[in-house]
Amino acid sequence: MKNKKQNALLFIMFLGILTLIVLRIIPSFKGIMLSMKDYSIFQGFEASPWIGFKNFKNLFSSYHFIHAIKNTILTNAITMLFTVVLSGLMVYGILNAKTKKQSLVFTAIYALPALMPPIIKASFFTMSLGINIINFYYIVFPLTQATVWAGYAAIGAFFLQSGKSNINKKRNFVLVIAIALLAIFSRLLSSNTEFAMMFINPIILDKANVIDFLSYRSSFMMMEIGMGSAIWVFKLITEFVFTSLAVLVLIVLFKRLAPIDVQNKPSEKRSSNILNYILCSIILIASFHSLIPKKEVILSIERLNIPINLIFLFGSLIVSIISSALAATLSYPFASKNKVIRTIYLIVVVFSSYGVFHLQRFLNYRSLGLINTILPVLLNGFLPMWMIVAYAIFINRPKIDKLKNTNSYIKDIMPLSIVFAAINFAIMWGGYLPSLIYTQSSNLFTIPLMQYSLLAQGSENLILNVLLLIPIIIVWTSAILLCNVIMSNKEEMPIT
Repeated sequence: MKNKKQNALLFIMFLGILTLIVLRIIPSFKGIMLSMKDYSIFQGFEASPWIGFKNFKNLFSSYHFIHAIKNTILTNAITMLFTVVLSGLMVYGILNAKTKKQSLVFTAIYALPALMPPIIKASFFTMSLGINIINFYYIVFPLTQATVWAGYAAIGAFFLQSGKSNINKKRNFVLVIAIALLAIFSRLLSSNTEFAMMFINPIILDKANVIDFLSYRSSFMMMEIGMGSAIWVFKLITEFVFTSLAVLVLIVLFKRLAPIDVQNKPSEKRSSNILNYILCSIILIASFHSLIPKKEVILSIERLNIPINLIFLFGSLIVSIISSALAATLSYPFASKNKVIRTIYLIVVVFSSYGVFHLQRFLNYRSLGLINTILPVLLNGFLPMWMIVAYAIFINRPKIDKLKNTNSYIKDIMPLSIVFAAINFAIMWGGYLPSLIYTQSSNLFTIPLMQYSLLAQGSENLILNVLLLIPIIIVWTSAILLCNVIMSNKEEMPIT
């Protein structure tokens, strides 16, 4: 029986590594090669001349690059401070909720800022502040990013203590905040590109020019493919080091925060829900207020291609469900007791998380004739690496109830799998960047991209905001209700 289980683990690990090599690692080598070529879209990859490290020399001597690094690190450092405060309040509220059902409801509300489309959050600040945003940029942009991390921390606080965990509240609080901060540290040179592009304008370009926007600008606006690839390679190397350090710290934390025997210890008292009610009220009011247009209001959707957006809507949902199930399957080796299997798989996963960026995908889709179709936009959300990394953290969380077999693994991971599918759907449905990159005809514009184009002209469409949020709210609410049913019946289900 042990041999069969070991063979199953090895097969899944082999399948996972093969999938990551094909989808992530092989394209990454093409990106490395592009950074050493004077790439021309007219000559193609093979015919473009080899120039060695010239792109890197030009990059490191560029004022814009050095300035973008300083801006990125500064905004992420401020983001960390906001994240500590926001996630600290949310996590404390969740851990002290009176009942588990209430905790789940509060978690669902706390996650709303993370699920809200970037186009709505960013436009709320840019349209409200106008030219004054230059004075508040180092507050607004980090705060916008911190709401996302705090929302994910709230979800983590709920699920990391699910099951028969014997970690007390203080340890769980420290663990969740540490995971959020380590996640930001691992992406120290990254910013949400869609956020960054919403804040970019000539007035605040000096402050808002971050690494991700510089890479996008070089690759797609200036058509300096080699330079854009060089920026990505620089990020690949540095963030691989940062992520490796973050993983090592996380492993130490998991050992230090190992489950403690509390069988004879009275359960910790839960405080009132006053903090949760206050925070939830603020989030719901702010979310509603962000929908209200601040500039010229447009109420027409004549230019909206409804069939394309329906395909994008249901396609995003299907891709998200498949991705979550596949990521859960490929994460199974992390449940192995064999340290060699876990270590090898962890190294591949960490490296693969930086394997592809939009430029490589664009060139691949262009060679296949898929540009200016909806397919690349949907494929962009397939099997995101954050899912596998998050599953790995959840599987290896300090806990008393060990995973005995495949059935116990499925039952343990099922609620989280549903939540991950809903989160990925919100990211896909609410994102405008893939549509901006892969579609060139306005007839193929998704709702987020249409709203982005309107905001660039100084106007806003209330109907588009509503159409953006309704599917996210429906899918997220359905996911939470389904999780509640599964977790309520979880202890009654026999483990074979």
